[in-house]
Amino acid sequence: MAGSSSHAADVFETGRRHGAEGRFEEAVEAFDDLLARFGLSTEPDVGVWIAEALICKSSALRELKRHEESVAVADGVVVRFADADEPELRVRVARALVDQASTLQELNRPEEAVGALDDLVERFGQTGDPELRAHVVHAFFAKAMLLDRLARVDEAVAAYDDALAYTCGETDPTLRLVPGGALLLKGLMLGRTSRVEEAVEAFDDLADRCGDVDDPEVRELVANGLVNKGLALRELDRLDDALETYDEVAARFGDADELGLREHVAGALLEKGTVLSLLRRDAEAATVYDDVVERFGRSSEPTLVQRAEQARRSLRVVLGVEAA
Repeated sequence: MAGSSSHAADVFETGRRHGAEGRFEEAVEAFDDLLARFGLSTEPDVGVWIAEALICKSSALRELKRHEESVAVADGVVVRFADADEPELRVRVARALVDQASTLQELNRPEEAVGALDDLVERFGQTGDPELRAHVVHAFFAKAMLLDRLARVDEAVAAYDDALAYTCGETDPTLRLVPGGALLLKGLMLGRTSRVEEAVEAFDDLADRCGDVDDPEVRELVANGLVNKGLALRELDRLDDALETYDEVAARFGDADELGLREHVAGALLEKGTVLSLLRRDAEAATVYDDVVERFGRSSEPTLVQRAEQARRSLRVVLGVEAA
């Protein structure tokens, strides 16, 4: 039994290597060889290699633009291992459904793609297995983004909210970015679809939920949300509130060393200068642009150099040295 699993692993490795080298036709042939030799096996260890071969064959077929075949092969994983109890096989069913949804999107079959993602959530939504829970979260995000592209914004909002509810109280560190990510994407979508007041609420929720988290990546999500909150408030002509929001970004993250946070601080200050100019408060705008140059003018980072140069140009404009 162990020998069968070892031989299946060897054949699989041949197919995996071909795929990694971009030799997808040969990869498909190797996976077909594995399936022909071991496909009738009922050994659980061999079953893992069968499922893995089917998933990788599906991916190779997608690379070859043989999308219909790819969908069918992924479906074969789901059908064959739907009732499996082994965690390794359940994870591969989830992966197959994710891959199937992606391929269905490429085929412009969005309803079926949503169905595959819903199937994943229905099958594994109650699991305590961390790897499966990560796939469930992925399904919520993928569904939300797909519905967004279909202009089904209310349903997309619900999917982001499902991701938030699903990870409420979550202690798995691999899912620590889910609340902030869901709220940021939700806010950006709402702003883009002219639901700007709701976008502000989403960005506020992001800051409230995640603002005290001492994790660089979470802090970057919070900073991103606050900058976009300022933009939304400006769109609503709530300019004083926008200024307060940009000040909050500088206060929270002005001393950060991380590049992403420094970029958000620079962006917030530039936007603050723009709003002050709109309010005819040019002297204050000039002070802000000076601050940007002072903070970032000697940076070696291209993005910060660009922002410092933008501040210099804006400063010349507000001082009347250069036309807008």
